[in-house]
Amino acid sequence: MSGYFGTQADKISDFLVALVELLIDMPEYLAIKNGVTKFLINGSKAEYYNKLSFLLASHEWKEMGYQGNPLAYKLPLYNKITFDNIRDAFQKMVKTKTMLLVLS
Repeated sequence: MSGYFGTQADKISDFLVALVELLIDMPEYLAIKNGVTKFLINGSKAEYYNKLSFLLASHEWKEMGYQGNPLAYKLPLYNKITFDNIRDAFQKMVKTKTMLLVLS
């Protein structure tokens, strides 16, 4: 996971404390579910911005076993995501990982 932030120099320590707290304990806001669902759907739709990228992706889809655009398979799954799914994914893929914070 990578990210970017911009702040004044005297606020960096406050930001780092807040960031580490978020990475250790995900807030339990049910609105997170809607944000994650929208992110997945919009990101999937915007992934192919020209014909060449779509052509290359369609070749990859065939290699992965899809008969067409996997978005048709993914959209129904994205709409079924629950907050428990998000919490479980956070526990497996974020909370248990070692953190390395690099400032530049």
